[in-house]
Amino acid sequence: MSTDAFTDEFTHSHGGGCFFVAALWTQIAEAATLVARSRPEADRQQFIAHLSSLAKDALPPSPQPNGDAEHDDVEPKKVQDTPETRERKRQVVAELVASLDNVRLEAQSDREFEGFANLVLSLVLGLYDAEEEQYAQLVRQLASALTFTESSSGLRANVNQSLAARYTSLATVFNSLPASATSLRLALFRSLVAFTAKNDDTSVVLPALKDSFVSWLLDEWKVESDLADEAVLEIVETLVSKGFTNEALALLRSYLAKTKSTSDSTARLAAKLVTLSLSANDLRLIKLAHVCADRVGQSVSYDEIAKAVGVEAGAAGDEGEEVETFVIDAIRASLLQGRLSQPTQTLYITRVSPTSSSFTAEQWKTVQARLEDWKGAVERIRGSVEKGLSGTAGRKEVSVGGTEE
Repeated sequence: MSTDAFTDEFTHSHGGGCFFVAALWTQIAEAATLVARSRPEADRQQFIAHLSSLAKDALPPSPQPNGDAEHDDVEPKKVQDTPETRERKRQVVAELVASLDNVRLEAQSDREFEGFANLVLSLVLGLYDAEEEQYAQLVRQLASALTFTESSSGLRANVNQSLAARYTSLATVFNSLPASATSLRLALFRSLVAFTAKNDDTSVVLPALKDSFVSWLLDEWKVESDLADEAVLEIVETLVSKGFTNEALALLRSYLAKTKSTSDSTARLAAKLVTLSLSANDLRLIKLAHVCADRVGQSVSYDEIAKAVGVEAGAAGDEGEEVETFVIDAIRASLLQGRLSQPTQTLYITRVSPTSSSFTAEQWKTVQARLEDWKGAVERIRGSVEKGLSGTAGRKEVSVGGTEE
């Protein structure tokens, strides 16, 4: 005789046979309970009850028992979704996700927050195909909710999920997407970069930007060149705004070395690389002057200088030569004066320009004007190169087509 040990509110018992029914409504009720915390208290129970009721109505009908209830060896029938019940499930999940718009999720812990994200994600992935337009829409809505931090109720939030929980949940959504969802993957990655930058946590995404992003764009996702250029430019500007100029330069170099695009937007990225390289070098010289500002009459080691200007450790001789190059450039720019000593690997400081330690607004305007001049020069060079290339292409076309009449 079969036991009723597994007969509870989540199952249906038929003649001693126990039939498990996917408890969609309990999942929806659990998710709705968390979302309801951001709603006015008077509306919370009604909101939860409404979604739970829709979920219960979406469950498929219980199967009929298999003949004689006394035959324990008969395998019970499984609950089967019909097209109608599946569509009702999709509708209730879509309504749940839609309720997340402009809602600050107020989970009681990071674990609950991540569990909620995983639950809603599993419902979407289980009921929608990646090729469907609504699939992308629901994933975007979920991702937006995971990064929304303003209190939607107008009241002070009782809890504040750690940013790590939000980053983890957003990364989970990104990693769960199929390889075919290229545009959605790119959109989510851009959202993750923007969100970390907003919270001064850009270092969270630096490993992915360094090791994977360019390969994702060009090899795995095969993103159209204009969209890829746009994404790279956006991320580069984000990196620069957060002080990661070297990382921005590395990303530009890596992307431009691999892309086969010759579009105007790609040319603008090349110009951006030149401009950034020039400005980055000037900023490194200013950093060097800052290091020396309080050391007049003293010696500064090559190691200190290398650290200040971002010279990567390598062969001792190579590093020393690069440090000396920076010092000579700083002296030529009248930022400092001193004497280099190769035997002791030190720079003795005799004078540091006050300009290097305190820039006025007018001086920053001068720097900006010089950068704009450099940018204009790069654009003129690019125009000349393009004109020359088009002229070469024209001559080739005439020679291929034969002699002109």
